[in-house]
Amino acid sequence: MALSDRIRLGSAHTLNISAKVAWQHQRLNNEEGYHALSVFFPGMQQQYHQTTGRIAANYQLSIINSQLSIGAGWGSRAPTVTEAYGYYLNNTFDQYDYIGNPRLKNESAVELNSAIKFQTPNSKFQIGIDANAFFFSNYIIGQFEDRLSAMTVGAEGVKVYGNISHATIANFSLTSQWTIQPWLTWNTRLGYALGQDDEGESLPMISPFTYTTNVGVRCGRFQGKAEVQGNTRQAKYGRKYGETETPAWTIVNLSANYQFSIHHSQLALRFGIENLFDKRYTTYADWCDIPQKGRNIYMNLSFEL
Repeated sequence: MALSDRIRLGSAHTLNISAKVAWQHQRLNNEEGYHALSVFFPGMQQQYHQTTGRIAANYQLSIINSQLSIGAGWGSRAPTVTEAYGYYLNNTFDQYDYIGNPRLKNESAVELNSAIKFQTPNSKFQIGIDANAFFFSNYIIGQFEDRLSAMTVGAEGVKVYGNISHATIANFSLTSQWTIQPWLTWNTRLGYALGQDDEGESLPMISPFTYTTNVGVRCGRFQGKAEVQGNTRQAKYGRKYGETETPAWTIVNLSANYQFSIHHSQLALRFGIENLFDKRYTTYADWCDIPQKGRNIYMNLSFEL
């Protein structure tokens, strides 16, 4: 059951509130699977139920050329099927076999968020800043289990899902758009994230500092864009959880678009080059450090009747 409401407190003030509660019941119908997992968790039950929920509030203030919002919320989630009942599931990202834990507690988090947007009176320049932080309790994550041996050939070992007392994840982003001339626009986005467990160690799968900037031109039916994007070195990676460091990378992309019409049909010809300098790189989220695609040239033609 979910409820939400948008309350107008005045011409410039808005309050958004929402709440949700859910109840779920689950049963292990496969006896073989139940007995296999009960070897690791003696006395486990065949039926479980959990109650989860969330509640959030957000306040927005809109004044001339700017908007401010602040919000807070609390939410919880039940363990997934994999986290609760997985049995030697190999994760190719870190090369470990994972075992679920039917005794996991529900994960919960308090969220704080804020955002501010501003633009000049003529709308030529716009800037926005977003930030949020999550303070987790009973954070669910795979933990090393040296007493067990892997079943998958080539696996590094075994991890069992468990709760840690608390964890923190914070995100920050800045976006801007500058219309230098009616035909020339410059866009930029910067992002940073931080994640720590209950011992102050870095969590895995947390993005390093990212950046994207592009310059776009428009001349009649022609549009073109040159873009630079990349990540800094992933200095704060989850070494404790088997994650490895990802080097910094930067790539350049070019694209163009030309629109025209033939017999009342609208056509668009698109051409672009991704990774112009054929940079070999991997991102923090790439499985087994498999590299991203190299130089990629594409062209397509689309039309609307």
